[in-house]
Amino acid sequence: MALPAAPLLLTLLLAAAPPAPVSPTDDPVAIIRKSVALERVSESLRANYTWKVLRVNNVPATHSELVEVLPIGDRSYRHLLARNGQPLTGDEAIRAQQIVDDAIAAHNKLSPSERARLASKSRARRSKEREELSHIPDAFDFKIIGEVDINGRPAWQIEAHPKKQYSGPNASIFHNMEGTLWIDKQDYQWVKIEADVLNDISFGWFIAKIAKGTLITFENGRVNDEIWAMKRFSLKASARVVFKKINVNEEQIFSDYRKFQTDSRIVSAEELPPAQP
Repeated sequence: MALPAAPLLLTLLLAAAPPAPVSPTDDPVAIIRKSVALERVSESLRANYTWKVLRVNNVPATHSELVEVLPIGDRSYRHLLARNGQPLTGDEAIRAQQIVDDAIAAHNKLSPSERARLASKSRARRSKEREELSHIPDAFDFKIIGEVDINGRPAWQIEAHPKKQYSGPNASIFHNMEGTLWIDKQDYQWVKIEADVLNDISFGWFIAKIAKGTLITFENGRVNDEIWAMKRFSLKASARVVFKKINVNEEQIFSDYRKFQTDSRIVSAEELPPAQP
């Protein structure tokens, strides 16, 4: 089953129109709008980063994969590094590296006009997503329920409940989700989100369905005193794909964020200079 990607679910909960001339301390919607505006800045900065993700699936048995996410052109590639705590070896390691090297080679062969076309296509896709999500403030009622310290930093705690009268884009999803958001008071960045699925949600012409009671959690943190980025994502769900029921208990841990040079030709591992002693 293809569940919605973590960044998409996150954006669905947070996206909003540009900041309105309202004091953020008085209006939870204004707080969210400002956080989304700044999140978009962080998103552009994250395009210059690579990071690692440890994905752990506990159903039916514990299984894990460690990947490195590499930005290559306008796409991100997941380079498999280890499985179940053991680094890849032999042919499996060679195949994993070959996938990355092929992507790099294909990108480096693109003409300037082809790269511009792909970049324009990518911008158009993101613009369409932002347009669809601009209706989010109409889909939820937001309420500040307190202020708490998270990792030594004060944050607003805000509840989001669906508006049943909302009939815009993604209404079938928003009507069946609610959650709590924690937003950093200094940087106006989201620190944590907990989302609940209130009723079954269908995707793909009812081929896939996420069941009532699904729990989704995001945790984020500051990286290099420059960006806010994902630190942890967890999903506990019961889902149905066609006629098969699937239970999901998955956790993803994000680490090792590093700057990735995008202003020069991308090179494969074999082209890199040897490490200095």
